[in-house]
This record gives sequence, structure tokens and C-alpha cells, in this order.
Amino acid sequence: MFERFNPTARKAIFLARYETSQFGAEEIEPEHLLLGILGAGEFALLKTEGRLNLDSLRLKIGQRHPGRKSISTSIDIPVSKECQRALSVAAEEASRLKHDHIGLEHLLLGVARLEKSFAAELLRDMGVTIAQLHQEATRVNTSKGAAIIEPQSAEAEEPSGKGVRNLTRAAQNGALGSLIGRERELERAIQILCRRTRNNLVLVGEPGVGKTALIEGLARRIAEANVPPELADKRLLAIDASWLAPSRGGARWEAGAPSPVPDRPDTMLCVEGLFDVATAGAGWGVMDAVNYLEPMLSVGGLRCIATGTPRGYRETLEKAPMLARHFEAVYVSPPNEAEAIEILMGVKVHYERFHGIVIGDEAVRMAVAASGRFLAHRQLPDRAIDLIDEAGARFKLRRESEPREVIDLRRRIRVNTRKMENAIAMHEFDKARAHSEEERADRERLLRLLEDRKESNPPNDTLGPRHVLEVIADRTAAPLAAVQNVMERAQSGEFELIARELGAQIPVELREWVPFLATWVANVSPEDAERLALTIRAAKAKKP
Repeated sequence: MFERFNPTARKAIFLARYETSQFGAEEIEPEHLLLGILGAGEFALLKTEGRLNLDSLRLKIGQRHPGRKSISTSIDIPVSKECQRALSVAAEEASRLKHDHIGLEHLLLGVARLEKSFAAELLRDMGVTIAQLHQEATRVNTSKGAAIIEPQSAEAEEPSGKGVRNLTRAAQNGALGSLIGRERELERAIQILCRRTRNNLVLVGEPGVGKTALIEGLARRIAEANVPPELADKRLLAIDASWLAPSRGGARWEAGAPSPVPDRPDTMLCVEGLFDVATAGAGWGVMDAVNYLEPMLSVGGLRCIATGTPRGYRETLEKAPMLARHFEAVYVSPPNEAEAIEILMGVKVHYERFHGIVIGDEAVRMAVAASGRFLAHRQLPDRAIDLIDEAGARFKLRRESEPREVIDLRRRIRVNTRKMENAIAMHEFDKARAHSEEERADRERLLRLLEDRKESNPPNDTLGPRHVLEVIADRTAAPLAAVQNVMERAQSGEFELIARELGAQIPVELREWVPFLATWVANVSPEDAERLALTIRAAKAKKP
């Protein structure tokens, strides 16, 4: 919705949302949009004649809807239909004036053209007419002395480092996936970034739990105007921690050299893996990170988001306490199976679009369950997403594979086509005609084969649980029947029964191995498993 809005216009939307929350309104109305517009830029048309007074405007709006209490800025606040009309009119005005982007001048025109709205009435009370606004909107894109003074665009100065990614720009372009769940962690991250001091955070969690997805979710919130005003005009740049470390050919960043990431108040820097460089050996990355980030963090000129594993976080606290003291930790724990299924249901559309298939709900549930049984060394949701992705690639390749006869016909068509072209070049037209007839006959036979194959084997575009288990079988080098046997027993609750029998006889410090032992037991025959269970019961009965 806001792709065409320039940074100042987006800031106006952020401020309008904040004003709405302060008035306790359920929707963003045109009068709240008006306050956001006037707060986002300076208007010479109003300033020179002394007609702009934001406090007076807020008082008039508050008198219109008295008795409301302010609400939290963290909840979603929709845009009212009348305000949507104002935004649509603003887009039409920008198109009519042949302007590439929608700015404050267009938004103000959109509000003013809602002649029956309270916001338009407020503008008329200030003596502002549509004709004046239209005249100023025409001048603002052609004159340096424009009526509306735009602040420096946050995107005018792009980062110069090759490894620097602008996540805010990617979110505005729709290049980032949606964040499913993690509301608690995201809200805490936003709270820390809005603090006056110690307003940098580190996301601590095992690989694969979704730290990067959380950062991209924050970028989407900024792009969608769903953050507090303190973060409204921020842009989020991301680099990998290895970018700070010396490469084999020399340091990528040297003290005193100009930084590829601009040190600006509207920039937040995300350093992925910053709290893991201490585990890389010899401490090569820690001091480079300290030298680069410490000066900016000390004066509070840069807000930083870092990531790391629990081990890396502990070692960084020991090796570089001067760096770690600037960060507040937000722990990201792995989701449970129900949460992982919800996450996969939300992201599977991206894999369906990429592979050109339909991913069934049962395949998602099987990926979560099977990954926990066979890929327990990795974390949810990453291990389940990995299974779905590989199963989709395998399914697509198998569906698009062709029988040998079709492949041979395609090869003969190409050979005859080349022979015909060579014969024409040598002026051997009889040979060229013969090759052309062979090529035509092969092409007709190929079309018949493809039609017969389509009728006898109708395409099945749905990925099912069996396709996920086939990937597991490939990875574990186990027969597919054995993998299916394990999952059937797991779903029937047999593992839990065996685990309870074994767990009663195993010391507490070794019980974390019980699920793996149960999986091993499930691979033997039912008779052997029953004999083992009987043996355990007998041993338990003899125990004094």
C-alpha cells in the first residue's frame, strides 16, 4: 500500500498511527492523518501566516471525541474507509501531476478534498484552500524553495559496503517473508530499541530457531508503519559478522578508514553472528568488532541488533565485556511442534510458488514430526522447513522427468534440425527436404506420446507425507519401509510406552537418551520389542 510513498510520507503515516493511539481511537481517521502530515514536515504556506498550531488542533480533535483513553502503540490499528479515500485521492493527485512518489503535499491534498470530513474543516479554519495546496504541490517538485521542506531521504545515501543489505528497502519491495508467531520476542525487541540507554539487543538462540526471521519481521513492521514513532523513520541495514573480521588478504575494515555503513541517527545496524565470532578460534573477530562498533555504541549514535548462540554469547561476555555491556539479551527458544506447524502453514506458500506445487497439510505435519525423530540434532522450525523444501524439489524433478522414448525423440528432432540447416547451407535441398520430413514425423510422434502420457498419468501437484519420508530415507540411507515403520509406531504411541518402560530403569542423567533408544527399539521386530519389554518388567518386579 505504501510502496509509492516517499520516506517523509511514510513518516506521516507512522505519526498518524501514533496520534490515533493517543486519542484512543479504533481506526486511523483523516484528522489523525492530518496531524501526522503536519508533524512530519514544515509547511511554508502555514508557517508564514502563523496558522499552524498542533496543540490547538489536538485540543479540537479531543473535544470531538471526549472521554477516550489512550491505547498501546503495539497493537494493529486499521485505516478507516474515509482515510483510505484520502490516501487514494493523494495517489491520484500524484499521478495527475506526473510525480513518481507520493509526498506530504499529495497527502494534504487528499485530506483537503474530503470536503465533508472534520479534517477538511480544520484546514478551512486555518484558511487553507485546495487551490493553494494544488499550486504548492506543483511547485514542490520543481523548485528548490518548495513550500514543503522534505528532510533528507533515508534512502538517498545507500550503504557502500558490498555485504550490506537494506532490509527496510527489501521489506518495502515485498522481498521478505512474513513472520509467524514470535509476538512476545518481537515486542520485547521493539521495547529495547525504544529505550533511552542500553537500547541495543542481541537475539540469543540455537541455529535454526528463527533469529533471522525475527529481524526480517521487524523490518516488515517498519515498512508497514506498525512501529512506535521512535522507529518510524529508521532503516535497518544488515551485515554478516565475518564482514568485520580480517580476511586472508587483509582487514576488510581498518581503523580511521571511512565506514561503508553510514553513522546516521536514522540507521539501525544488524550484525548477524556477532556474538559467535568469539568461538571462531584465537579471538580474531572479537577485537575487530570492538574496534568497529564500540565507538559508535559508546556515544549512543548507533542502534544495533546482533545475533548469537548461547555458547557464543557466554564466550563473548568473557572475551569482550566492553562490547557485551551495550546489549540487552532476548532469548529465542525453539517452538514446540504445534507452533512449528503453524509457522510452516504460514510460509509454505512461498515454497509452493517456487516449486510450482501444492503442499498438503499432512505433509507439513509429517515434516515436523519426522524431523523431530530423525533430525533431532537440529532445531525447529528450520529442520522441518528444510525437509519441505527438499521434498518439494524432489517432487518437482520427478514430475518433470520424461521417459526414455520421449528423450530419444527430442534428441532426434534436434539432430535432424541441425542436419537440415547444414544441408540448406550446402545447397543440398533434397537432403534438406528428407531431414525436414523426418523432423516433422518425429515431432508429431512426440506430441502423441505426450498426450497419451497425460491421459494415462494425470498430473498430481500435491506434496504428501510419503514424499517427506522419501527425503528422510535418502538422508539416513535407510529403506523407506523402515522409515515408515518408525513413524507409524511413533504416531501410535508405541515409543512413549517403550520410553516409559526404559525410563523407569535408567538413571535421571541418562534419560535424555531414552527417545533415541526407543527409536532404535522400534527398528527391531515386534516380537523382539515385546521380549525386551517383558524382560524390563521382570527385572523391575525382582527389584527389592
